[in-house]
Amino acid sequence: FVVAPDTRLKDFVSASYVNNSTIRDAFDVTKENHWEGNKDSKKTYQNAEQACSYFGDDMVLHTLTKADIDGYILYLKNDLWNSDATVNRKLSALSMMLKEAVDYGWIDTYPKIVRKKSEASRLSFFTTKDRQDIQFTMSQDSPECAMLFIFLCDTGLRITEALSLEWEDI
Repeated sequence: FVVAPDTRLKDFVSASYVNNSTIRDAFDVTKENHWEGNKDSKKTYQNAEQACSYFGDDMVLHTLTKADIDGYILYLKNDLWNSDATVNRKLSALSMMLKEAVDYGWIDTYPKIVRKKSEASRLSFFTTKDRQDIQFTMSQDSPECAMLFIFLCDTGLRITEALSLEWEDI
């Protein structure tokens, strides 16, 4: 082969070398480096799996375009009826995989991922009377459920968070 005299070695090497790492490869290293063993990452891991499923495990990272990502966003919004906040969480998982691919040198950059503007959700609170009425009604059928209700109100935990608590978490 012949290299033009004004070609820098870096330009020649990057032009002649194409990395064929896939979105599944990015998923695997991100899972190992960030999500594995972290009990709070289960949903992020599932969101990343969904991205792999949508794009196909064999999609070569350097072929990913802005149009591909926009198509994924439309799929999440229109086909799966995800809220803007949910779309943003799923895009965060994809972004994390792509950042990891950059760190590994598999790609130089990736298309900008624009997050959706999500509406502030309206918070509602139980009044003291509401809380007493609910607690009373629950205690008639299940004192344990009434105690769980009080615990959730006092701590602000979600039901899934409370039910997954273990002694070492306290």
